[in-house]
Amino acid sequence: MDEYAWISLLAGFMAGICEVIVGFPFDTIKTRMQVSPKGGDGGPSYRGPWHCIITTLRMEGVSGFYRGIVPPLVQEAFGVALLFGARDWLREHLDASLANPPALVFSCCIIGLAESVLYCPLDLLKARMQVKSALSSDDSHVGRLGSPSPKPPKIPGAHRKHSHAEPDPAGMIRCAQEVIKARGWRGLYSGYPIQVAKEMLGNVALFCTYDLVLSICGGADPNGPGHGHPTGQSWLAIWPAGSLAGMAYYLVNFPLDTIKTRLQTDSLHNPKYRSSAHCVWKVTQQECTFFELYRGLSLCLARAIPGSAVQFFVFESCFRTFSEPGLFLAKIQNWPSMAELIQSAPERPIPRALQRINSTLVRQSLGTSPG
Repeated sequence: MDEYAWISLLAGFMAGICEVIVGFPFDTIKTRMQVSPKGGDGGPSYRGPWHCIITTLRMEGVSGFYRGIVPPLVQEAFGVALLFGARDWLREHLDASLANPPALVFSCCIIGLAESVLYCPLDLLKARMQVKSALSSDDSHVGRLGSPSPKPPKIPGAHRKHSHAEPDPAGMIRCAQEVIKARGWRGLYSGYPIQVAKEMLGNVALFCTYDLVLSICGGADPNGPGHGHPTGQSWLAIWPAGSLAGMAYYLVNFPLDTIKTRLQTDSLHNPKYRSSAHCVWKVTQQECTFFELYRGLSLCLARAIPGSAVQFFVFESCFRTFSEPGLFLAKIQNWPSMAELIQSAPERPIPRALQRINSTLVRQSLGTSPG
C-alpha cells in the first residue's frame, strides 16, 4: 500500500470519530422510530421525531441519546478509515472516478462488501442497545416499544436522575453475550445480506454525489497528490458536497436500513423473522407501506447536514495536513530519537533530595551501611 493510502487511513480514522460524536443522537432517535410499530389503536408509540426526542430526554436525560455509542465509535473509526483508504487506493489503481463510472461503481461495491464484515455485528449491537431502554424485560417484546397510547412509554428502572444503566462497554459485552448464547456467533451477523446491499448502494450514492458536487464547484485536481482531493477554491465546496453526499447515502439505502434494523432487534427467543429474505417479504408485504419504510428519514437527513460535512472536512483537512508540505511518513522518520532528545537537553544540577535517594539505593545494593 502506498504512502497516500496510509494517510487516507489515518485521516479517515479521525473523520469517523468526529462524525459519530456529531451525528449519533440523530441515529438513536431514528432507530427508536424505525422499530416502533403501530399499536393496537392504530397509533404509533412515538408520534414523531419531536415526541421521541422529548420522551427520551425526559425519561433518560441527555445520556439517553448516546446509549450504545461504543459500537459505532469502533465501527466508524475503523470503517471510515477503511472506506477512504480503500477508495483512494482503488482510485489510484483502477481510475475509479466520475470519468470511469464502471470502475467507480465496482470499487464502491467492493468496499461495501468489505465494510459489512465489520459493520454488521456492530450495527446489531448498536441497534439493540439503542432500543434496550424502551423494551420490556420480556425478550419476546424486543422491538415493540412501550404502549400504543399517546402517552410516553414507561421504561422500567429508567429515571432521568437515577438511571442505573450499564456503562456502554459493559452493556455492549452483555448484549453480545446474550446474542451469542441464544443464536451462536452467527447471530451477530443477522441481516448480513441486507447489510451488504445497503452499503453497496450507499457507497455508490455517497462518492458519486461528493465527486460530482466538487467537480461542479471548481473541481479537484485529478493529477495532484491523492488523485482527486479538493484544491484551491473547491475547498469551499467540501461542506455542501459532504452534506449532499450524506443525504444521498440515506435516501438510497434507508428502506434497507429499516428492514435490517427490524431484523436485528427481533426477539432472540421468539423471533418473527426466519431469515433476511423472510424479513424483507414480511416487512414490505405485511408490516410497512412504502412510505413507512422511510420512517425516521428526516432525522438521518438532518444528521447528514452537519455529520457528513464534518466527516469529509476532517478527512480532507487531515489528508492535506499530513501530506503537504512534504511526505507524512518522511516527517515521522525525521523525528529525533529519544537518545538525541536526551543529548540535546540542557544539563541541570540534580536536586539534593534525589542525590540522597540515589546514594541510599547504591549503599543498599552493596550491602554497606552509611558511614
